[in-house]
Amino acid sequence: MKEFLVQMRAGSIPRRFPECIGYGYGTRIKYIHMGMWALVDETWTKRLAGYIGDRKVLEIMAGVGWLAKALKAHGVNIVATDSGAWDKRHKKAPKIFDIKKMEASEAVDKIDADILLVSWPPYDDKTRSLILAVERWGTEKPVVYIGEGDGGCNASEEFFESFEQKEIIPMPSWGCIHDKCRVGYWRKK
Repeated sequence: MKEFLVQMRAGSIPRRFPECIGYGYGTRIKYIHMGMWALVDETWTKRLAGYIGDRKVLEIMAGVGWLAKALKAHGVNIVATDSGAWDKRHKKAPKIFDIKKMEASEAVDKIDADILLVSWPPYDDKTRSLILAVERWGTEKPVVYIGEGDGGCNASEEFFESFEQKEIIPMPSWGCIHDKCRVGYWRKK
């Protein structure tokens, strides 16, 4: 794990996380303090980039930019945005990608894209910024959601009531965390 932390401190995306990662809470906290909530490595992001292909991606709630940087390295056309207001825990973590500062719904309104990407959105978002963004995004274009499912540490119950999952792209996850890369559509019920 030390080699991955060294790579991350240098702003590098790890090639592949080992299968046994994350069984220690202290290790996970070190990654979170650097702004990496979901495990981002070159291996699984290559699969996600393959799904994306030539389509343009808008990432909302991008944090410091780990996912955007990994996808850009695979040739993905991506714009990353974050309001900077929803999480105070990684304020000291350096941005490793160009993050446009804007609210999620504002980004959906202003940036033309084919795929909406969101990773580890907060489950206790009192402003409903994720819900407002996906409602504006609409039902015709795909949403890629990365994080835990309904009842987990991410997104609200309201989000999962209207997100229709179509496929899963395999990815690594912390021990005792149930992250998945879900591809689907917003279907307001």
